[in-house]
Amino acid sequence: MGLVDEVTHPIRIAGCGKTGRPQVGKTPAQKTQKESANFVQQILESTPVTRKYCVQTGRKTVQRQTQGNYPSPFKIIDTVQTG
Repeated sequence: MGLVDEVTHPIRIAGCGKTGRPQVGKTPAQKTQKESANFVQQILESTPVTRKYCVQTGRKTVQRQTQGNYPSPFKIIDTVQTG
């Protein structure tokens, strides 16, 4: 679900407040993976054809996971689709 970006030891929390976040584990490889994911996302969202494909894939995934029992995820997809 992606609710937690990073876990920090309680001793380092004071330092996190001053710098924004600890710099432990940050490597250039992680940054390039994130940049490449952003590039792919920009490509997918840039044309109407790929946007339509993303919405259809999202609907199929929601249908499979919820088995059609929950209408709110479909309403969210409709809202995102209309902008």
